[in-house]
Amino acid sequence: MIFQSYALWPHMTVTENIVYGLRLRKMDRDTIGKKLAAILATTKLDALAQRYPGELSGGQQQRVALARADRRAGNAVARRTPVQPRRKLARRDAVRDTPAA
Repeated sequence: MIFQSYALWPHMTVTENIVYGLRLRKMDRDTIGKKLAAILATTKLDALAQRYPGELSGGQQQRVALARADRRAGNAVARRTPVQPRRKLARRDAVRDTPAA
């Protein structure tokens, strides 16, 4: 679960924030470099890698927090709305798209 406060280190760049957890796990530099490149590409943060959290929008900060999240914990999903309203919309769309008999 990622909360609204993303707890990014304000004195570290996007790259440093992402790499922080990998360094704590005592990974070697080559592995860190490969993982960082993959994470930046996946989250589309390549162009923002040298910016500080204060220079990012809220959505960009959220992507950095997701990129920094521990990959062993499973897949992370960002949700903007609670599940219930989306279920209602899905049901409504399913009923509307169902052909009449």
